[in-house]
Amino acid sequence: DPRVDRNHEILQGDVPDPAESPVGCKFSGRCPLTEQRCIDQEPELRLIEEGHYVRCHLVE
Repeated sequence: DPRVDRNHEILQGDVPDPAESPVGCKFSGRCPLTEQRCIDQEPELRLIEEGHYVRCHLVE
């Protein structure tokens, strides 16, 4: 909903070159919570709630 005010965290670092995309999570080079599994394997797309999907190993 565009009317809802949300806090967005600005990621540090550079956006990876699309020609040299990381093997694992596309945000692993910029995310402050990156773990080894984030670097090694791409997370699966999961439904968190109706209409809200996430691709992150750390979201339960």
